Amino acid sequence: MPRAIGTTAGGVPEEYSARLYKLIPAELTAAYLAISTIVDSNGSNALLYMTIAFLVLLVLLPIYMIRLQGVTDATQIVVSTLSFPVWAINVSSALIVEYLHVHFGVNVETYVFGIILILWTTITPVFVK
Repeated sequence: MPRAIGTTAGGVPEEYSARLYKLIPAELTAAYLAISTIVDSNGSNALLYMTIAFLVLLVLLPIYMIRLQGVTDATQIVVSTLSFPVWAINVSSALIVEYLHVHFGVNVETYVFGIILILWTTITPVFVK
């Protein structure tokens, strides 16, 4: 396995994030990243806006794959749809950690989301080639 060149914000080697990124349509990941950038720069109600964006894109993902990309393999659609939350949580990990701490008193380190990303990326090739 090639060595990772850098790390993501949660300390995850870029290689894992890039492999998972390839399972999700680029237009949807670009939309999430763009919305994340806009929301982060404004600050107020960030979690609400990111949750709405996340849910809309999550519902849109399988429809997008079937209708616009012509994907017919159900396993690929399911794995890609499940991969989006894993990827998105890593993009928004700081926001999620803060929310869990403030509202539930739960202290979660951002690297926990990185561990989930690494494990998911390691497991997905079993299901999708």
